[in-house]
Amino acid sequence: MRMARALIVAGCLWAGAAWADVVFEPPTWSPDKPLLPATGASGQVKLVNRGAHSAQLGALRYHGAAYARTGAKELGPGEAAKVNVWVNASAAYGPIEGRIEVPVDGQPAATLRVSAVVGHASDVGLLPREIGTGRYPARAGRPLLVRFYYQSGCEHCAAVMREVVEPLARYFGAATKFDIGTLGDMNAYVQLQQLKDAYRVTKPALTYAFVGSHALADLTVNDDLYRLILAELEHPTPAPPLPPPGTVSAQQVHQQLARLGPLAAMGLGAVDGLNPCAFATIVFLIALLTRLGHRRRTLAAAGLGYAAAVFVTYTLLGLGVLRALAHVDQQLAAARALRLVVALWAAFFGVLQVRDVLRLRAGAPTRDLTAQLPTRLKQYAHALLRWSTSPRWGWLVVGLATAAAGVAVTLIEMACTSQVYVPVLMLLRSEGWQARAGRLLLSYNLGFVLPLLAVTGLAIGGVGSAALAGFARRHLAGCKLALAAMLIGLAVLLASA
Repeated sequence: MRMARALIVAGCLWAGAAWADVVFEPPTWSPDKPLLPATGASGQVKLVNRGAHSAQLGALRYHGAAYARTGAKELGPGEAAKVNVWVNASAAYGPIEGRIEVPVDGQPAATLRVSAVVGHASDVGLLPREIGTGRYPARAGRPLLVRFYYQSGCEHCAAVMREVVEPLARYFGAATKFDIGTLGDMNAYVQLQQLKDAYRVTKPALTYAFVGSHALADLTVNDDLYRLILAELEHPTPAPPLPPPGTVSAQQVHQQLARLGPLAAMGLGAVDGLNPCAFATIVFLIALLTRLGHRRRTLAAAGLGYAAAVFVTYTLLGLGVLRALAHVDQQLAAARALRLVVALWAAFFGVLQVRDVLRLRAGAPTRDLTAQLPTRLKQYAHALLRWSTSPRWGWLVVGLATAAAGVAVTLIEMACTSQVYVPVLMLLRSEGWQARAGRLLLSYNLGFVLPLLAVTGLAIGGVGSAALAGFARRHLAGCKLALAAMLIGLAVLLASA
């Protein structure tokens, strides 16, 4: 009895399969051109019942990157239903596949196979179907070298890395070798300058790519890098020779300074700390404390409190300016114009320092010098320091009050010290320095307060304010000459950045 029932069921199933034969026409579908990464394409196929009886259709099932939609629930003999088909491209270049299934009562599910190739929409016919992600056939000999450089901290550049460069590197696999550098790294910056000279690239950009004898910049990297790699794999062209090191002397100066790193930044800060504006103020503070009869403990508290206030204020101001410059960097024309303006600023004040040196050599009094804090601002600064060193206060209160006054005095002195500080901040934000700008800024500001700490130490050791003031006057011309050299050097570095 059981055997009879099984035979009846099998016969019914066989008959059902004969009654209905639902298939997709055509059985495969693909877009007529490569897809852009992370986009999609749609089309239309038919679901046809070739059998002699009606067929009940189940809900569509999707596999992979394929999707479909149809309103048909039943198909009569010879009837057809329209099926809308979609395929979604991945973020990586290469082929993608999917499958759509429609359950049919009494027969295996009708299956549509969907395939596509992710590339550039303009590359119809250029992308072989057999090429897959990481499976591009390796070239005989060395892989094709693709050099890519981008501006760190740039949202557009990060998108190019994520959506173009990294997918291409995965797609072409062993056939290519990608050499990627950020313009915040000094070595990469110097390499880029040599490549720009070799390829005769003069236009400033946020992204650069060099393949064979071709160079791309900015939007052409997005649009043409894929096609260029394909063309170079088929017909390679030689890269131009790099210029000898002697032709990139400005970049070499950048590189040498970057190798010294924090030490170089601290040295530049120490030169800036000898600025008569800042140096004279701490000498005035020591003289004021000495005249009021404060003891060594109070001298130490006042000197260290003042130096700490200068360091913190300078650092916070510098970090704020660096953050503002990071936004300007994404506007190439504005960033380049600003660098040139600051370079002219540095050169102008460098010339004023040289002029003051010549006046001092001719016997002019210090009040006639040009590059110094205006008299009214000096009076404000001195008034704040007098308030902070009241004879009624103990050493701890004097230290705290001097620190508070130091913040305000530092802001006042920016009218003079900004002559050097602004070009330094611009240099730290320029190509080749960005990755370490924060650490170098701290080193620079530490160097800036070293002369203040040295004066405080000498005063605690018993050196009088008259001797310190005499030392400052005797070496005023030398300090100004060092500042002039520093400013003119900054102007040259900024103009060549």
